[in-house]
Amino acid sequence: MVSRHVLILLAGLCADAVARGATIAVSPPSGAGRPGEALRLEGSGFDPAAAVTIQVGEAPVVPASLTANASGTLAATIVLLAAPLPAGKHDVRASGGALAVARNAYLVRPVVTLDPPIGDGRAGATWRTDKSLPPGGYSGMVFTLNGTGLPADTFIPADSVRIGRTPCVHDPIRIGRDGVLPSTTIIVAAGMASGRYDLVLAPATGAAVTFAATYGVAPWAASETVRQRAAARALEAARTEIRALVAVGSDVLPADDVSDVTSDVSSADIELKAGNFDNVEELVRQIREKLAALGKQVATTRRDKLRALADVITSGFDTIQPPDAPPARQGGASVSQGRRKLKEAAEAIAGGRFEEAKNLLKAANELLKKARAAAGVQATEEPIRW
Repeated sequence: MVSRHVLILLAGLCADAVARGATIAVSPPSGAGRPGEALRLEGSGFDPAAAVTIQVGEAPVVPASLTANASGTLAATIVLLAAPLPAGKHDVRASGGALAVARNAYLVRPVVTLDPPIGDGRAGATWRTDKSLPPGGYSGMVFTLNGTGLPADTFIPADSVRIGRTPCVHDPIRIGRDGVLPSTTIIVAAGMASGRYDLVLAPATGAAVTFAATYGVAPWAASETVRQRAAARALEAARTEIRALVAVGSDVLPADDVSDVTSDVSSADIELKAGNFDNVEELVRQIREKLAALGKQVATTRRDKLRALADVITSGFDTIQPPDAPPARQGGASVSQGRRKLKEAAEAIAGGRFEEAKNLLKAANELLKKARAAAGVQATEEPIRW
């Protein structure tokens, strides 16, 4: 059993961490709670050069930690949700020596995706209900339903989804603690007139959840399905590129530029749901152009940063053993090994292999410390933001 004194001590430590004035802010303040969603974070009051770990609700983020500057400030940085979140308000927590908690700072609202989001008005059928259809085939209004940010631990009974007032046929749907609605095939059970219709999810308990004007009905919809799926694939490919870019360059990406790209993705998503596939393709083209420019910017910035770090480490070795001087009796082996690492790092930087270069520079820096200790050189160790 934990003693009362220990509990008081722990409470005091936690209170001290929060009392130190650490803060964290997030924007935008709401979203769909889906993995890969971009958030902009900034804060202050952390330990100088501390690795600041972030958590949104119960979800970690990518990258897993950010680095505060020498004054303990966390510059505006884009991170991605690494796990889904259910509907509701979630705390944002940041820990880097001090603890910052933004209470109820991020609101998750339910979002659903229909594939395709439009039908031709005929009652649906699949190869399971109509034996004349080939395996995997369907006719009429059949779509796949996915969702995120729904209320946690919700059960939607079989055949309780509606398009407008028209009933649908589907398996029971169970939404877990993460708020994810798993991929479910929905068959619209009756013919419908042209127009826009709400999608209604009716859980076993609690109020129905309505998504306004989500499903379209039009006689020409069958020919549009191929275009819709092509546009959806292009948009998802753009999302994947954003995730990859943030994963490798979050520390050097301008937060405003990433916010601009993610805003374009949201606009493309709206156009996709509205059936404006030409607009989706144009927005995706613009997104990929911006991502290409950001990718070049990240590569240039990382290359310059790594070269600057290499220069600092090289200068340290030169202090112990000037170029072309005989090897020092103490620390000479570490200097030689370190310079080999620096040469390999320079080749990796030139080739754009930045993670490899960073690891080589870390190894060279450790050899510099070893050489200084062996040679008895006193030097102030400045924290390096890798």
